[in-house]
Amino acid sequence: MNVKVKKETLGAKLPERNKDGVCFNLFARSSAWSPSDLIGKYTEYRTGVSFKVPKGYVGVVIPHDEIHRTHHFLRNSLTVIDHTNNKEVSLRFAPDPSRMAYKVGDVIAKIFFVKAAPVELEEIK
Repeated sequence: MNVKVKKETLGAKLPERNKDGVCFNLFARSSAWSPSDLIGKYTEYRTGVSFKVPKGYVGVVIPHDEIHRTHHFLRNSLTVIDHTNNKEVSLRFAPDPSRMAYKVGDVIAKIFFVKAAPVELEEIK
């Protein structure tokens, strides 16, 4: 399977294969706090990359292993990217008291790709 990846912003770092050989590391390109008047506060980290996933497959974005070293938790986890989604991958984390637990260039998440099995749902009583 061939997945195309595109740099959406200048200076974005392409994903790198993780040491496990299955996942690819995603890097922080930028971050921003949610406006203070929003109820669900979060810190959004943008990766600067997007993927073109072949039809019949999905990319699954999960938190990086080192998330336990922060007070963050991923607010939009798991994120699934299919063939219809070609937007830049962004991750929304619950705020860390330090406000910037991750810095630009840090590994913030991982992505892996799997074949999506065709499924039919059947209602039961």
